[in-house]
Amino acid sequence: MVVQSIVKLGNIIQINGERNYTQSSREIGNLHYNNYYEEDVFIEEISFETPCELDIFYEINSECQAHIRGELIEIFDEEKKVMELKVESNHFVLADFKESTLRIRFSGKHIESLIQTRSKNFLNKREQLPFQVESVYKSHRDIRYHFVEAKDPKHAKELVIVFSAMSPEFTYNFNYIKTMESFPMNQLYILDDYGSQGSYYLGHHRDHAIETSVVSLILHYISKLNTTLSNVLSFGSSKGGYSALYYALKYSFGEVLTLAPSLFLGDFLKGRYPNITQYITGEDDEGSYHYLNELIYSLVKENRESLPKIHIMVGTKDSRKEMHIEPFTKHLEKADIIYTLDIIKGVNHSELKFFAPEYLKRFISLKYDLGKIPEIYLTGNTLMEDNDTLVANASAIGDELTYAFYWYLNDEIIKKEAYSINNESIYQPVINGRYRVRIFIKNKKGEMITRSTKSLNYTKPQISIDSFNEIGLEE
Repeated sequence: MVVQSIVKLGNIIQINGERNYTQSSREIGNLHYNNYYEEDVFIEEISFETPCELDIFYEINSECQAHIRGELIEIFDEEKKVMELKVESNHFVLADFKESTLRIRFSGKHIESLIQTRSKNFLNKREQLPFQVESVYKSHRDIRYHFVEAKDPKHAKELVIVFSAMSPEFTYNFNYIKTMESFPMNQLYILDDYGSQGSYYLGHHRDHAIETSVVSLILHYISKLNTTLSNVLSFGSSKGGYSALYYALKYSFGEVLTLAPSLFLGDFLKGRYPNITQYITGEDDEGSYHYLNELIYSLVKENRESLPKIHIMVGTKDSRKEMHIEPFTKHLEKADIIYTLDIIKGVNHSELKFFAPEYLKRFISLKYDLGKIPEIYLTGNTLMEDNDTLVANASAIGDELTYAFYWYLNDEIIKKEAYSINNESIYQPVINGRYRVRIFIKNKKGEMITRSTKSLNYTKPQISIDSFNEIGLEE
């Protein structure tokens, strides 16, 4: 950046500049500015010694759009991402974009900040515009969400709120939209895209501003739908399960379904996700862990008279069962609070991605009387190559399950394997191409579900002269 002007307006310092990728270092009064390249990343270090609010302005091409996810700012030209800015500073307050001008605001006694600019190898790997799926609710913190209106007037007062699970760094996803697409009630999916891996919908440095904004969004839809919080079901799995329970307990929703949450949040984050602990609390120390551990438990103590119906699910092979769920249910029992606990035999935490959609479908169908859903829970399906042989495998939970397999080559059926108790199917390929398998699973009641594996591109190995020589077939 080439600094064009520094303007003081009361306690606000405005720095106006043009993007310039020539390495430089400048000092103007109390402003210290330095930039440099590091592995194709343009880095700007900016510090200001005087206590103030510091605004940095960037002029962006008028045809571009900015998508702001807290400290991560994405710039799109038409429908393609062309630039990404990442702000690193404990003094960061907000970023906004108006009329081709990007503003980044800091506040503090001695402001120190670092801004990374990338034009490739983006932190958030999605390079397409997110606006088709994401709407933005403007509040203390902008909240991105996706709303699906009720398809049936009979369910117009009902609202299911879905909180997102953990994702890799700088990857922010809605969960269960496809799972829920056929259901008739209102659905509100809320994104957790603050911090590098989310904030558990709580806040930054214990300010709870994100939580306040999320609640404002929820109340907005409660009013718009002319309904009440008692008609809200909150749902989530793992990280999303924690948030679903937290909001349901604190704001007196009607019901909550939480799948395998980590309820001693500090203990769970400790050593695994210091970035999340640091973002939420401002520190990564024992005091922060204790604060996070107590959040859920304190809500039970405070809101005993208006608690939701609580439904918890966890697998027998999930470490959360002993470490998080059992202590919490004992706490509920001691407080004489009713809950339901569903312990699924043989399921571990990594299998939730397969198991949870089927479990959610069944729960929703029973709760809202939408018809029967097969009591079969898929926990995994794979298609892999093993010594020039293709192997399809399915794992599921249910009574007396049998499996059938349809093999496809380039979307044409090449083999059908009838129902049997064998959950594995083997195929010896002779043709190069794209293979996939449709797996059918049936229980003793005759109920059936079907799922497809991911496609696998197979190329038959070429045998070279050297290969013959290695096994003693030399001329």
